[in-house]
Amino acid sequence: GRQPAKSIISQTPAAGERVRINTGVSLVIEAVSVVVPNVQGLPVEEARNVISRAQLGLGGHSEEITGTQPAQRVLRQSPPAGERVKLNTPVSLVIEAVSVVVPDLRNMNEATAVSRLSQNQLSRGRVDRQMTGQRPAGIVFHQMPEPGQRVKPGTQVSLVVEAESVVIPQITGMNQGQANNLLMQRRLRIGSVRQELRENAIEGAIIGQSPPAGQRVAPGTPVHFTIAISGCRTPNLLGMTRNSAMSALRPC
Repeated sequence: GRQPAKSIISQTPAAGERVRINTGVSLVIEAVSVVVPNVQGLPVEEARNVISRAQLGLGGHSEEITGTQPAQRVLRQSPPAGERVKLNTPVSLVIEAVSVVVPDLRNMNEATAVSRLSQNQLSRGRVDRQMTGQRPAGIVFHQMPEPGQRVKPGTQVSLVVEAESVVIPQITGMNQGQANNLLMQRRLRIGSVRQELRENAIEGAIIGQSPPAGQRVAPGTPVHFTIAISGCRTPNLLGMTRNSAMSALRPC
């Protein structure tokens, strides 16, 4: 760019050099060139017009989400502004994509969260349900993408929602009828019932349960329990008379 276009800027052999007659002389000529204009920050259509008026070509373009420029404005260009290039050199652009901000859906119920997504041009993605017992059932407590992240319209947002749950009550020590009533009140099912011979136990009392009391489970979960059958240990009758053996067996 230091010489007028099409003027000779160098030669080989150099001037003043002695050579044979008819020796060829190679020339380097200043090409017709233009300076790349600065189109950063311009709306994409305006940037393309500026590039065309500068006698440059329109290269490809890509989009990025940065949140630093309004949508459809130029973030970067290549070649950079101020560089001297040949006529019709293509100029490639990186453009700010259309985007929306992900809202904070935590502590909303599921229906409200889905409505908020629709209002923000987003859609509901996968919904997982987990039991923590730290909030009412149906409340959102985690989301992905996270709140404040900028994404393309229509992006799916996955939710983790508090699942409906109940706490297993303590039924050991109750009889089967009491346990049945309590489990029904807590929206739990009666599971398997087995009997176990237990010395010095109250006949019909529940002596074991599964799941254990205090565990949080889904409604309708079966609760299995064990009922005691009272009994005693068989005494050692060896060496006794018949009458003595009968007396020893009487407590059982």
